[in-house]
Amino acid sequence: MKKVCTAVFVLVVALFAAQAWAVEGRLVWHFPYDARITSGVALSGNVLLFGDQSGRFYGVNKNTGKVIWSRQGTTDAACGTPSITAHGHVIFAQGGGEIYCMNISNGERHWSYIPNEHDNMHEVDTHETLSDGTTAGGGKVFASKGDRKLYAHDESNGKVDWTYLASDQGLRTAPEYHGGLVFLGEYDGTFSIINAKTGKRIGGGGAGGALNTPTYSNGVVYFSSWDGSVTAVKVDGIEPLWTVKVGDPVTTQPAVGEGLVAVGTGRGYIVVLDAHTGKEIWRYDTSIDDGEIGAAPLIGGGVILSAAVSEPVFAFDAKTGRIINTITELDGMSFDGLYRDGVFYFVSSGEVCAVE
Repeated sequence: MKKVCTAVFVLVVALFAAQAWAVEGRLVWHFPYDARITSGVALSGNVLLFGDQSGRFYGVNKNTGKVIWSRQGTTDAACGTPSITAHGHVIFAQGGGEIYCMNISNGERHWSYIPNEHDNMHEVDTHETLSDGTTAGGGKVFASKGDRKLYAHDESNGKVDWTYLASDQGLRTAPEYHGGLVFLGEYDGTFSIINAKTGKRIGGGGAGGALNTPTYSNGVVYFSSWDGSVTAVKVDGIEPLWTVKVGDPVTTQPAVGEGLVAVGTGRGYIVVLDAHTGKEIWRYDTSIDDGEIGAAPLIGGGVILSAAVSEPVFAFDAKTGRIINTITELDGMSFDGLYRDGVFYFVSSGEVCAVE
């Protein structure tokens, strides 16, 4: 067993009478691992879910750090962020296009989809690679694959219900789902809204560069682009609300919460906008050497966490941008994280971290 390098830090954030935040870090629990964590993290109840470079998936108790279960997929690295279904299952993805549906409580496999086992189903199954994860909803699991197609898999058995062919430049990021619609960002800058039942495009828009995964919140879908733009679209009527340019390529999915939209850029800036108007509220350069922010900022409890690659993690006051603390023990943020019940969960240098 390798030296323990996956650890969970807890950052206690307390609100004092003067409305100031205090931040303190301490090790709460850790567990050994044999390969770097290469997925984002998902949470269902008390089970924290993620996968590693060797293709192993984990369900870990979020309070104690003890492994509840682990299961091996193929040897391809886990990718993207696990999806949680409405029926007690978690969906894991791997870079070779493999998709696994597992019981959240014990890791038992409900079904698996391995591209090379389905030669009779697709024209070019060898191109069904995945560079990001899946999203689940409406009885389906949606995945953007290397053959330029968005796949809709039946959540009950993994069979393909329909595919949607994207532009020539293909798909590199996971879709988003809400209310019978799939929101898709394409590498050529096309933004599409797709009927989840039929696979037909019903509207959309776009930008001048590759799009990151869209984010849905309260009737609005937000998408960001490597051309430096962030856009908000009201889903009902597909009505554009605002578009702003932040000056640098946007390299993260928009994080939305507490009336704010936060994105990271290719030069290490976190930029925070008003979710209703798009007006910039504050920005901060998190990088010494103009390194990009690769993971979406995390918003919760009046705090925003963000970090450039191989840089300390910053905790900001969400409204003002004041630095609350700089967590030098951590080295950047990778993949998608989340905030739940006063705790931040994310990956830093291949380690899973929990921050409260």
